[in-house]
Amino acid sequence: MRRAERLFRIMGLLRGGRVLTARQIGAALEVSERTIYRDVAHLQASGVPIDGAAGFGYVAGRGYELPAFAFTHEQVEALALGAAFVIAAGDPDLARAAAEARAKLEAALPQPGAGALEASPLAAVRRASGKAPPVAALFRRAIRERLPASFAYVALDGARSRRRVRPLAITAATDCWLLGAWDEGREAFRDFRLDRSGEAALGAQPFAHQPGRDLAGYLAHHRALRAGVDGGGGR
Repeated sequence: MRRAERLFRIMGLLRGGRVLTARQIGAALEVSERTIYRDVAHLQASGVPIDGAAGFGYVAGRGYELPAFAFTHEQVEALALGAAFVIAAGDPDLARAAAEARAKLEAALPQPGAGALEASPLAAVRRASGKAPPVAALFRRAIRERLPASFAYVALDGARSRRRVRPLAITAATDCWLLGAWDEGREAFRDFRLDRSGEAALGAQPFAHQPGRDLAGYLAHHRALRAGVDGGGGR
């Protein structure tokens, strides 16, 4: 856990008038008491109103709120629209995660229970053809775990092939979902429509990192395409 995240979580634990010892905080964050002593001292020196001392326990000052949750109206609307888009995108796992994240954010707003996110007047709608097909979850796992994937593919001209790729990115476009990958057979970056993919399987071992065949290379490839330097893709 990065220190910035740990400091944020310490402030969260101490909200609401709870008195916690360094041992209790350390157990919750899986770090040593010595680390908590240093972190709390850093927070106090930064002006965070934390009362207490080593050996007795700590508590945040009354009325203290985490500044990260002081959202503006535009920020709330952006979060609401983002969650609505993910829920409408058709991937069941991501839709469930978006709904759960929205509930957590709703509870953290200055007026929890007001329904500012769920009842937002901003909505997202996708065409039926743009919904995420079931294979999207498999490719998301491949990207997370850096696993190679093989799948049957039908090109726009009807040509059928079996592809073996290194999945790198997924794009939820207006009318479809795209898998960006390094195509082992073509020795090039390619984009594949997920609604034209089938019979997919993942390899058992992660692929080794190779500069030029990774996400950075894929993004550079698309920058070149937009600049009109390169051609091809999606075949």
